[in-house]
Amino acid sequence: SHHIRNIFPSPKKDIPIIALTANVLTSDLEKCKTAGMNSYVAKPFKAWQLITAIAEVTGRKNMKSHGQKILAGQVHAEFPDANISVTDLSFLEKFCEGDEARMKKYIGMYLNSTPPGLNKIARSIYEKDYNSVRREVHAMKAHFTYMGMREARSLAEKIEHAVMQKTYTEELPGWIQQLHITCNQSFYELKPYSG
Repeated sequence: SHHIRNIFPSPKKDIPIIALTANVLTSDLEKCKTAGMNSYVAKPFKAWQLITAIAEVTGRKNMKSHGQKILAGQVHAEFPDANISVTDLSFLEKFCEGDEARMKKYIGMYLNSTPPGLNKIARSIYEKDYNSVRREVHAMKAHFTYMGMREARSLAEKIEHAVMQKTYTEELPGWIQQLHITCNQSFYELKPYSG
């Protein structure tokens, strides 16, 4: 993508570029962004997931069905932003009494359990298995508290409440997508503590 952005003449140099990557939790994503890529899709992926990402970067969002819009959160999200922070480890530090080994253990549990949990939420929404959605977001709330993720905790509570009240409004897909984006940012922020 660096070659395309810097060597090709317009309009070829402005063509949207999507990275296909097996790991969405590393700093490699920032390298992709710096190299000029517009978005990414995690491998393995299904054809419609790539089509969804293409729709996003080309502005052809009408290509996506309602179900695909939900599942897009499973494999497609904004790049992490080094200028913002969605985590605050002060609670965890106090809870662990400053024990760095214990803190790393909790962070590791969060990093290991949250991505599959988000994927399960996406699948469950697509399959209209709302009880599963409620269970997953409820289980995540404690992790969000430990990681100091107030926005994610609030989103989880909104999603859980909506499911419990059977109020599956148009806001629910947006909350789930925002939860995925917020968690993706947290993975980027917490990666240095996971080693």
